[in-house]
Amino acid sequence: MNRREFLAGLAAQPLTSRRQKNVPFITVDDLNRMLGCFGNRQVHTPNIDRLARGGVRFTQAFSQYASCLPSRISFLSGWYPGM
Repeated sequence: MNRREFLAGLAAQPLTSRRQKNVPFITVDDLNRMLGCFGNRQVHTPNIDRLARGGVRFTQAFSQYASCLPSRISFLSGWYPGM
């Protein structure tokens, strides 16, 4: 199903019967911006690049903490690291 068919299907449904959207949450340790979708020509990431072309790419995102685990838990729980 392409994007046009998906949107046409949503428009055909009443507002109250629309299904909730699925939002994938992808987390990777120590990746930084070393991806093809951010212009890196040495790293080949075709699947992530394809996902970035069809979705939203955050170019000014910030981390709650300099370490992976506290930052991830802070994002998922809404609590500040160190509390």
